[in-house]
Amino acid sequence: MDLLNAKGVPSGPILNVQEAYENEQVRHLGMAVPVEHPALGEIRVQAPPVTLSRTPASVRLHAPDASEHTGEILGELGFSRDDIALHEPASTGLKEVGLTACERPCPGRGQRIPSARGE
Repeated sequence: MDLLNAKGVPSGPILNVQEAYENEQVRHLGMAVPVEHPALGEIRVQAPPVTLSRTPASVRLHAPDASEHTGEILGELGFSRDDIALHEPASTGLKEVGLTACERPCPGRGQRIPSARGE
C-alpha cells in the first residue's frame, strides 16, 4: 500500500464489514447508522449514500428477513387469510414445500406462487 501511495496510486486497506463500520472515517461521516432488529438487537447498517437538503433520506427499519412481509404482500395481491396462513412459519405450508411469494423464480427458494389473478 505504501508503494502504491508513493507512486500516486490511491489505495487503502481492505476491510471486512465489522472493520469498515468501526473505521473512524465511517463513524465521523455518519456512514453507518444504528437500527433495531427484532432478533439481533441494535445493529449498524449503511446510511443512505446521498444527502439531499429538500428530501433527506433516513434509515427507519432493518432490512426485512426472508419472507418477513410475505403475508402482507399476498394479502395485497388478493390471497385469502387461509391461503396466507399456509405460509406462516409454524405451519406446514408454503415454506415447507419450497414455495415463496416471488413474482419470478427465486434462486434456491423453489417455485413461484401464482398470483391471485391466476397468472
